[in-house]
Amino acid sequence: MKKIFTFFALSALMGMVFPLQMMADKGDVVAHWFPKGDDASADKQQGQTDFSNCVTVCTTFDFNLWAYNSSTSKRALNYNMSVLPDKGTVVDDWCFLPAVELKGNTQYRCDYSVINNRYDQLDTHHEIWLCKAAATDAEMAKVHDQVVASSEMNSFNDESATPDKSFVFDVAQDGTYYLAIHMVTEFNSDTNYSGNMFNNICVTENGEATGITQTSVDAADAPAYTLQGRRADSRSRGIVIKGDRKMLNR
Repeated sequence: MKKIFTFFALSALMGMVFPLQMMADKGDVVAHWFPKGDDASADKQQGQTDFSNCVTVCTTFDFNLWAYNSSTSKRALNYNMSVLPDKGTVVDDWCFLPAVELKGNTQYRCDYSVINNRYDQLDTHHEIWLCKAAATDAEMAKVHDQVVASSEMNSFNDESATPDKSFVFDVAQDGTYYLAIHMVTEFNSDTNYSGNMFNNICVTENGEATGITQTSVDAADAPAYTLQGRRADSRSRGIVIKGDRKMLNR
């Protein structure tokens, strides 16, 4: 079963007492994956390397949905929903980004761009988790939750659009970590669903840790789903997903 922790529980696992350190140098870049800048050739080479160092886990279908889109106009990590799931399915697919060394008692900022793969598709939903290993059963904490609305301007309908997102997260102890993108869109209508593209994922130091992280949905109020993405009820047996937790119903 996946070991899921809040930031504070994860802090306890990795050392609750923060060591005294100098203030982190704000703005120092510690990782930049899937770049899209002025040098398209260099970006493509880096993007291919980045993708080769990712770990993907797909459970929605029995085949991989992740790839690197090397077209000059995109240059992005591509989650491509090439086959529509059954209506009511909540997708459950992961991409663990390459390993990164992070410092304890430090806050980090992550900036990234994300677009829907079609301008006319349904709203999409993804989470980002901070993990101790590139595996779905690793110790992890959710650090970001994002909906990309179908109405949001992106490069499919406005090349000048900059669909940038950002969030901050704290790290308690020095170590090797993985940021994981978890796709959780619910396919609940007849609207097209083609996936998302991500690029310019940049992690920078943002000062000392504050111990404050973004709140997430309370599992007590969240709907439950089976691992197949179907709505669960009190009669469902086995592992169910509720909020940001996996639980065992007996």
